Amino acid sequence: MEQKPVIVGIDTGATTAVAVLDLRRNLLGATSKKEFTAAAVRAFVSDFGKPLFVATDKAKAPTAAKKLAASFNCGLWAPENDLGVEQKSEATKAYPTANAHERDALAAAVFSHRAVAGQFARIDDTLRQLGFEQFSEIVKTAIARRQVSNIAEAVRKLTAQPPKPRPSLPATDEATELRKQLSASRRSYEILQVYTQKLELRLKTAEKQRSQLMAERLTANDEARRKVIREKEMFKRDIALRHLSEEVVRLREELGKYEAQQARPAELNKIRSEASVPVVPISDFTKEAIATAGKEFGLANEILWIKNYRQSTATAKFLAGFRPRTIIFPQEPAELELFKESNITVVWGVKPTQKQWWGSVPQKDLWHALKESERTSFLDWLGSYKKR
Repeated sequence: MEQKPVIVGIDTGATTAVAVLDLRRNLLGATSKKEFTAAAVRAFVSDFGKPLFVATDKAKAPTAAKKLAASFNCGLWAPENDLGVEQKSEATKAYPTANAHERDALAAAVFSHRAVAGQFARIDDTLRQLGFEQFSEIVKTAIARRQVSNIAEAVRKLTAQPPKPRPSLPATDEATELRKQLSASRRSYEILQVYTQKLELRLKTAEKQRSQLMAERLTANDEARRKVIREKEMFKRDIALRHLSEEVVRLREELGKYEAQQARPAELNKIRSEASVPVVPISDFTKEAIATAGKEFGLANEILWIKNYRQSTATAKFLAGFRPRTIIFPQEPAELELFKESNITVVWGVKPTQKQWWGSVPQKDLWHALKESERTSFLDWLGSYKKR
């Protein structure tokens, strides 16, 4: 079971103190001891959960704090300047502490939580609007540990189905499988769409508020104090507008990618419905182009189309390692025997047509080319046999 995410404050010295908060700044536990070993500190913290941060009240983090963070593979938080006694007392006055050491450890945890409180609040607000409140701690943990870059990506990973190996299926079964994959992609697309719409609504509201503030500023002739207050508010809203605009642009780009992914299976089915065979296009006979196509399509048991060819034994061996079924070349390749030894059929003299993503070749053209390849292979074998 996944451990609960927590925030840990530590104060080191002759007496070492540790305090543990949950992500809502509730105190889960605090203790202090002389000769408090690193193993004992780790055991105490582990009883409550897994740290997102280890925090200290010193601008220059002590070695013990660094080692504790490293042992949990989590972040280390330190203030820009050492926290003063009054700051620490004010931050911890609502919590019970046994001594100054526990107060200092707790203050470090509280201040580190304040540093991310705004981001955590935005996460809770967004998840509440999307109806995903139950994922609050998971999303906060993923963002804090930089496993995802934003809320939309975290929600998409939570709702996405794990990729399944692609078996060799008849055309009808493969079409069914593609429809299932398309349905899963559509669900993720709908989540992104809802999230983007809400951001756009917030952006419009912020723009309206900014316009109202601008109008007030132009007509205001009140005292300087009110003018300064409004200018500060406008500055804050300008920053918020810029961030929201950037987020909307980024999410629109992601939506475009999802729309493209949904159109791709449709193209595959259309090629097959036209009595043609889909082939994987590879722009050049280079390792880079082959590796790129492998990431995008997967080459095992596929029919490949090499658009531009130049002789290279190393590239041929690299391509054979992907174990394709058939390779279409623009002319007879010099590495023909190498491919034959790898049980890969090679044909040439066929001219596929490039679609948006796939290449397409009529079934009859590919069949004739395969037959010609078999006939040529037999004649080559017969010639070598007669020379023996």
